Amino acid sequence: MYGMHDIQLLETAMTEVSTNSTRPVICKLPCPAYSFELVTRKIVGVVVVVEVLVVVVEVVVVVVVVVVVVVVVIVVVVVVVVVVVVVVVVVVVIVVVVLEVVIAL
Repeated sequence: MYGMHDIQLLETAMTEVSTNSTRPVICKLPCPAYSFELVTRKIVGVVVVVEVLVVVVEVVVVVVVVVVVVVVVIVVVVVVVVVVVVVVVVVVVIVVVVLEVVIAL
């Protein structure tokens, strides 16, 4: 509804008030209080948007951390399983070799 032009008009009116305080200022906006409220609403809107973005970033960070933890756990489990399988295979091979030597004697 209101854009950058309105904010520029408000800034101009404020400048005129601060520099020419002796003569009355004809405000170019509908009402100074309304204009101030409008700018305040825009600022509050920006703050709300920033807060929402912060929450979104926090959620994304939490999701990424959870995914990384799950991947690390899966990798650790796979490595442990592979090590156990290798140890079992080595033990079986040693037992088979020892049994063959004992039978051969």
